[in-house]
Amino acid sequence: NVTGNLTGNSTVGGTLGVTGLITASAGVAIGGTGTDNTLDDYEEGTFTPTFNQGFASPTYSQQVGRYTKIGRTVQFHLHIDINTVGAAAGVQWKLGGLPFTSANVGYVWGGAFSVYTGGVHDDSFSNKVYWAIGPGQTTVLAYKASGGLMLGTNVSAPTGGFYIAGQYLVSA
Repeated sequence: NVTGNLTGNSTVGGTLGVTGLITASAGVAIGGTGTDNTLDDYEEGTFTPTFNQGFASPTYSQQVGRYTKIGRTVQFHLHIDINTVGAAAGVQWKLGGLPFTSANVGYVWGGAFSVYTGGVHDDSFSNKVYWAIGPGQTTVLAYKASGGLMLGTNVSAPTGGFYIAGQYLVSA
């Protein structure tokens, strides 16, 4: 048993057994010493999802968001239930509150998401709503499967929850 501190760049050969916390303020290099091989950012937390537009004056019974950020990748899960909405707004649904701004690398389309939108449907193409995160955004955007933007005027009033899980990149 040894107690002590290693400073600078350190290499350990063989097997290192540790009980307790290892703190590496400059990151941990795995499989090489270059920047691409260094894990230097890990974070878990919560956020509050909210509809920024698409519904007028929504009230919520659930607004729960959780995320894990590893390096540049953010994985998130959210659950949001709308109790009431005012008159539907004729603008695209935007579900905001994501914890980090997405990288400016283009859209992340529905293939990156697992979605359940209970009780909500596109009047022109039942139960097919696709979601995407635009470049430089903290919002998830809704699109109709039949083409075009998902507008507040295209849907029946929500009667169930939105459960969305996805991932996106943030800037370096």
